Formats: sequence, C-alpha cells, structure tokens
Amino acid sequence: MKFWIFCFFLYPLTNISAMKGDKPKLLDKSTGLLTLEVGQTTRLKCNFLSWKPEWKMVWKRNGKLVQIRNNRRFRQRNGMSSLLRIKAVVKADSGVYECIASNDYGSVSKLLNVTVVGKLKALGEHGKGPPWFTKADMPRFVAWPASGDVKLRCPADGEPPLKYQWFKDGKVLNYRRLDPMFNSTRWYLRIKTAVPSDNGVYKCVVSNRLGNISHEVRLTIIEKGPVRPVLSAQFPVNKTARIGDNVTFQCIELFSPILTDYKWLHWNRLPPSYPDLGFGDDPSSYNATYYTVINPVHYNSFSLWKSEGKYGGRVLLTNVTKEDEGMYTCLISNHVGKGWKSAFLNVLNEEKPTQRRPSNFETDLSNTAKLVIIITCGWITMVLFGFGLICYFVRQRRKPGKKAGSKQDPLSYVTLALPSRLYDNKRGDNDDRNIDRDHPIKRLKDGAATGNFSKT
Repeated sequence: MKFWIFCFFLYPLTNISAMKGDKPKLLDKSTGLLTLEVGQTTRLKCNFLSWKPEWKMVWKRNGKLVQIRNNRRFRQRNGMSSLLRIKAVVKADSGVYECIASNDYGSVSKLLNVTVVGKLKALGEHGKGPPWFTKADMPRFVAWPASGDVKLRCPADGEPPLKYQWFKDGKVLNYRRLDPMFNSTRWYLRIKTAVPSDNGVYKCVVSNRLGNISHEVRLTIIEKGPVRPVLSAQFPVNKTARIGDNVTFQCIELFSPILTDYKWLHWNRLPPSYPDLGFGDDPSSYNATYYTVINPVHYNSFSLWKSEGKYGGRVLLTNVTKEDEGMYTCLISNHVGKGWKSAFLNVLNEEKPTQRRPSNFETDLSNTAKLVIIITCGWITMVLFGFGLICYFVRQRRKPGKKAGSKQDPLSYVTLALPSRLYDNKRGDNDDRNIDRDHPIKRLKDGAATGNFSKT
C-alpha cells in the first residue's frame, strides 16, 4: 500500500521534469548588443540546443510583433540557428528585439538590443552628374558551376543617357558562340550555360557626356561538384611579436577548386557567440561592429600543389603595434557556402631592437683604417719582392765557375806553352790552310781530334 502511495506522489514530479526537459533551450541567454549604420543589412540570431519543426518562433520589437509578411526588408528562418534578417536598416529599426521559441511545454526568449546610427551616404545624385555606381561593395571574384547561367551586374546612375560596354581580358565583347542573343551593352551581362572558356576578367565601362567609370570582376567556371570551401585546420597559427615586427598569417583551402572570394578580418572584440562567429549568407553584415575588414592591398593569394587544386591566401601586417592585437580570421566564400579559420596575435610591449647607425666620424675613421691597411700591404709586398730578387742574384754570384785545366779543349794546355812566334797573325800561321801538315801545331790539332798525343 505504501508503495502505491509513493508512486502516486512521484508520478506528477517525474512528469513535470519531463515537461521541463522538452521546453526549447537556448545556447546563450545573455542580452546581445548590436550597433549598426544606416543602410546596413544585419541578421539577428538565436541559437538553440535542438529544434523541432512543430515548434513556433516569433520576433518582437519593443514588445510588438514584427510583421514579416508583405515586408521585403524582413526575412525569418527558423531552426537551431534562427535568424531575423533586416535589409537596409534605418534609425526606426532601433529597439529591443526579442526572439521567442515555444512548444506545448513552455517557451524561452532572448533579448537583442539594436542601435542604428549615422546617415545614409549617397554616392551621387540620382539622374545628375557623371556616372557613379549605386552599390558600394561590388564583387571582384565570382565562381560559378559549369552549365549554369551567371549574371554579372554593373548598377550605375548619373545624367542620362548612360552607355554600357563590357570587355573580356581587355577586348570588347561583341558575340558569344553559345548565345546568339548575347548583348554586351546593358547594365548587366548574362552568360548562359557557362563553360570553362568563359573564364577571364570582365570589365564594365559606364559613360555619359560628363565622364566614365569602370569595374572589373574575375569570373571562374567550376567544373567540379558544388562544395563550400573547406580550410586546413593547421593554418592560420597563433603568433607572438614585438612592437615594430612584421607578421604574416596564411590559410590554405583544401576542397574548393579556386580562391573564389576571400577576406581577412581583424576582430576589435570577440562576439558574444564566440567561438561560433555566425557568418550567414552575407558575412559583411553580421557582427560587423566587432571586426574590421583588412584592406585587400595587404593580401597575397598563392597556389599550393596546383595539381591537387589547393590554394591559399596570406595577409601581411607591417610594423605592428598594440592596436593590432586580437583575433584574425581568414574568410573564404563561394556560391555554395563559406569557410573560415582564425588565429590570435599577441604583441609584446618591448620594441624591436634597432641597429645604431655609425656617426660620420666613425665612418671616416673606418675608411682611413682601410686605406692604411691597403698601403701597408702594398709596401710589404714590394719589400718582399725586392728582397727575393736580391737573394736570387747573391746566390747566382756565389756559384763556383769553371777552372783552367778542367775539361776543355786540349789545345788550351799547348797554346800556353807554344812560343809567340808561332802565332804571327801577319803571316796567317794560325790559319789551317797556311800550316804545313808536318807543322807542330797541325800535328797537335790532329792529335786532339783523335785523342792520340803519343807522337807529339
């Protein structure tokens, strides 16, 4: 009996806990703060642990229900990451927004405080002046799947009539073999059934009598299956630098055929949703108050193992300061989706050591020392060369000469003993032709020639 009484009281408690467990649960209940500029597009986001299609989701602003229907500026998407997109915000959109998710077991809500500041900056006056583009941030990279229709846009305004002309790789576009109705003189360029031969740099030139403007966009047709960019988990890496150092971050794209469009972001502060950065379909709008897009002049794209279709991108930070500290994100996007990886930069207070520049006195002293060394080496070389010559001649003079009586002509012994009268030059006695065969000198010469002095 006691057991049944215990079960009777325990069943409602277990039923209540089950009811509480089925209520929607938020990942983060803290109030979000967003500051937007007039004309910007934003996405308000609420993340849930789970979501079921039968659950209900509504948005309120200042306690009143936001009207989604028949309003092109507002779009709503329900799910584990529920969104409210507001396009081209105005100051009237400021207020406290509340996302409310509910089911049969209860409801949960989150607040987001949105503040819209600034004024809408007009790029030009409608219908007046030289041409000007109506869209400030037009794409410079477009990737599109093969066999699909792609449309390149070049919206402009100014004093009419406006003339449009499209170029490809610096040449005027007049025709396209796959499209007999091809027209390159409109504000947009439609390419039907795109093929790899359509790859190139396209340029639109808008002109009127007051001037002209132009915009370039690189089109790449993808032959592989559609896939969003997948980045290597090894890059970028956290780095520590000193004030004045140069720092380079890089990221590598693994499973996308090209670098379609990539940006480097420097986060001024981490968003409340970190580590989920919450990039939606338009990354330039969500959390835009938390980061700054680095100027593309500091980017450098490169190919890695080109045969495998891997590409990457670098960003160079020169002469870093404490203001450059924080998180850096490489964001790559294509027509399918987006991929991103982040790393942190830590800047130490100590400055980069600089080499002391020598003074003019030290420079002159160094040059004088070099000149003295050169002259000294020259004199030493000359002295050594002269000393060598002197030694050579001294040794030559000390060599023993040939003494008289050494192996010479045998006549040298005889001519010294012969009387001088035998050498009467006037009579020509020393000439072989005037000496008789029996003459003593002739006999001596013959004996010298034969080596026989016995008779003599």
